[in-house]
Amino acid sequence: MLNGEFNVTLIFLRRLYKHNINLKTINVMKKVSLLLVAVCLLAAGSLYANNETLKDPKKELSQQIDALLDNYEFEVAEDITAVVKFTLNADQEIVVLTVETNDDSLEAYLKGRLNYEKVELENFKEGRTYTVPVRITNS
Repeated sequence: MLNGEFNVTLIFLRRLYKHNINLKTINVMKKVSLLLVAVCLLAAGSLYANNETLKDPKKELSQQIDALLDNYEFEVAEDITAVVKFTLNADQEIVVLTVETNDDSLEAYLKGRLNYEKVELENFKEGRTYTVPVRITNS
């Protein structure tokens, strides 16, 4: 009988020991997962803390072209449009490739006003083709 009680006690102690190890493992896993969540939150916070805004080169080019074409010297009866395709050379000058429009005087005007005009861009790629729509209104 004593031997049977000893076996029961031994089985009970083994289960308690395994249970205690499982509890320790669970506690460690909880701490690791909490640490992982904290690291993710810190990383996300540092990404959003970067206040540097990236400028869109197409928008910058459109604004500079608008300034170059601001004072046009001819009368238009109705709104006329064109699509200007150009590239930038090494000196950041506009090199007009094509002007798609039905109005020959507008085509000549756009080529004359834009060709080899210098623009300021932070990140530009020499030889990249840009396309900008242009609309001249009667105002």
